[in-house]
Amino acid sequence: MRLSFKSEYAIIALTELARINHSCSVTQLAEYSGTSAFFLQQIFSELKKNKILTSVLGRGGGFLLARPANTITLAEIIRIFDEMLAPSSSVSKFHYVSTPLEKNKKALKVFKDIRNQLAEILEKKTIADLL
Repeated sequence: MRLSFKSEYAIIALTELARINHSCSVTQLAEYSGTSAFFLQQIFSELKKNKILTSVLGRGGGFLLARPANTITLAEIIRIFDEMLAPSSSVSKFHYVSTPLEKNKKALKVFKDIRNQLAEILEKKTIADLL
């Protein structure tokens, strides 16, 4: 598994929102995370669509976590942007596609084990764990 920049910036921004525990503008969070407000707005749009974030309109508005940080798993965030946790499509539970790896059953088992261990860790770790 390799994290995309979107997953990484989403995790950084969500952790900062959880830490400050009040609404914050995309511009402020972009400065904190070291990316452009435009790029972070794209990320936030996906997070809002997936009910991870909510927006507050008006003066002092911005974004807030839509639910408690201890209920937002890292696996959930990564799946939004990177689709799968598996190191190969041939061992993905949700995005299976046949690959050459399937020709070697022992290799396939190793990568399934990797997927299972990675998923187990990322399903248990939440944004709150990163504070």
